[in-house]
Amino acid sequence: LDSSFETLLSEVETRAAEIVGRIMSPFTRTPEVGQDDLYWMASLVSFQVVRTTRRRRELELQGEWFAKTMASGRVPDAELREISLVPHQNDSLRASFLAAEHLVPVIACRPMALVVLDRPRFLVGDEPVIVNTGPTMASTTRTAS
Repeated sequence: LDSSFETLLSEVETRAAEIVGRIMSPFTRTPEVGQDDLYWMASLVSFQVVRTTRRRRELELQGEWFAKTMASGRVPDAELREISLVPHQNDSLRASFLAAEHLVPVIACRPMALVVLDRPRFLVGDEPVIVNTGPTMASTTRTAS
């Protein structure tokens, strides 16, 4: 009902963008990456791992199973089969934050590398997208729905 989780995620994304910007800056020869930077980058990667369409659907199914199990015996089975329950988006975000919190230490202790693609052909987010990089790709480029 509020945007506190989105605000926190925005903070993580903003911090990570600043770090990547500093690393990519042509004005610094060897940018320093400190422990705080590593934490913010690990946080971003952790959220990317747990905030997927599949994970969101898994949480919806778990919530629906729990609710129907608790209502079993009080609501007729035929009626339960017709009900579809979807957790509030803040509940999904809360579960993602808890899962990401456990991943941060695991990811933070791993080596970090920044890879720059000059002509990206494929970007990954909640939904996969193939990027049209120019007229040579126009005939073969499709976006996933």
